[in-house]
Amino acid sequence: MNTEPFTTFSEETSRIRNRAQSLIRDLHTPVVRRARSCTPFPVSGYSYEPTSQLALDAYVARITNPVRHIAKEVHNISHYPKPAVKFVGKSHLASVRICGDKSYNIRRPMYDSDKVRTDINLLSWYLRHPTSKNDNIANVSDGQDAELDPNRPSRKFSAPRPLEDNVDLESKEKQRLRKERLLTVNEEPFQKPVKDDNQVAEEEKKGLLAKEERLAEEARKAEEKRLAEEARLAKEAHKAEEARLAEKVRLQEEARLAEEARLAEEARLAEEARLAEEARLAEEARLAEEARLAEEARLAEEARLAEEALLAEKARLAEIARLAEEERLAEEARLIEDAVLAEKARLAEEARLNEEIKLREASLNRLAEIEKQADEESEAELARQASELAIIAREEAEIAAHEQAIRQKSISEELEPIIDDPETHVDHDYQEPIIDINVDIKNVSSDHLNITDEDAEEEEEV
Repeated sequence: MNTEPFTTFSEETSRIRNRAQSLIRDLHTPVVRRARSCTPFPVSGYSYEPTSQLALDAYVARITNPVRHIAKEVHNISHYPKPAVKFVGKSHLASVRICGDKSYNIRRPMYDSDKVRTDINLLSWYLRHPTSKNDNIANVSDGQDAELDPNRPSRKFSAPRPLEDNVDLESKEKQRLRKERLLTVNEEPFQKPVKDDNQVAEEEKKGLLAKEERLAEEARKAEEKRLAEEARLAKEAHKAEEARLAEKVRLQEEARLAEEARLAEEARLAEEARLAEEARLAEEARLAEEARLAEEARLAEEARLAEEALLAEKARLAEIARLAEEERLAEEARLIEDAVLAEKARLAEEARLNEEIKLREASLNRLAEIEKQADEESEAELARQASELAIIAREEAEIAAHEQAIRQKSISEELEPIIDDPETHVDHDYQEPIIDINVDIKNVSSDHLNITDEDAEEEEEV
């Protein structure tokens, strides 16, 4: 009994029995249907999900959440001059629809409309298959339908019997004897004449013979049933064993194929890994070679740039030297040119000074002539003119000397660095000579000549 084929067969039979019971229970479960609506218009807007899927919170939300706000709509309607019209459509209750002034319930029923008829039809099944609670109809033949008891409970039934298991013959015999004993006890008050002992013995003998025959027949049928069941079980066990062996072979084949596939996959992955490693090494070598070439190119470029920078620096220094030399030569040429121009200016200034000296000498000669004329003409007038001319000549000599000093100073500043000249003492107490008109012309002329000679000497010194 504890062998593996028998255990497997028992588990398989239990599974098949449970699935059959579940299927029968599902087939006899009534389906919830929607009652026909009495609304005069088609209703839509709700789903047809089964009752089992309606959770409590969803059902409460569908009932309590208002679809329309009636008070707000009435408040809004009161602001319009047109009269209120009858509403056709949804109400503030999810299960009510309004058409005109009437409301119609469209809530889906939570029961089956054919449940009562189904329950009544099930009564016949219980009457045809009596139980221990219904002993009064034990003698009803299996080929006839029993009449319904008018005093039966309308909605109350005993639990359905599960699938029959193997019950021993002793328990069945005990149940049958109990039923017969109960029937005998119940029928004794209704027996009218009392039979004699012979009839009773004959009936008992017939009953015993019938009982023995029935027991023998039941034993034969039970034995046949047992043998058939054993044959069926053996056949099923053989089939189960074959199926198990086939399943085992299939699983072994699948395991072998899976192992081969795993090994092939591992080989493929190893090959891919090897190829990937080779590709990686080749890529690293290529990158290293590229890096080396790039480094060599960079070093060569740096050397070239350094060489170019060195050459450019040399060219720049040569250009700077050349420009400096050109600037020096240009500066020397400019200095020579400035010296030549200064020399020309000095010679021109000397020529001008000589010309001025000549003019001054000419003016002195003219003064001498004027003095001579003064002797001849009016002495007073000539003396006055002589004094004025002496003053004018002296002023012109001072102006010419001052201009000559300024020119020479500017020329010296251009040719030489600036050197601060020492301060010259200026005699601020110097006063112009006073010419007395009443003095004799001779004395005046002699004094004038002395003054002009002194001015000439000062100009020559300057």
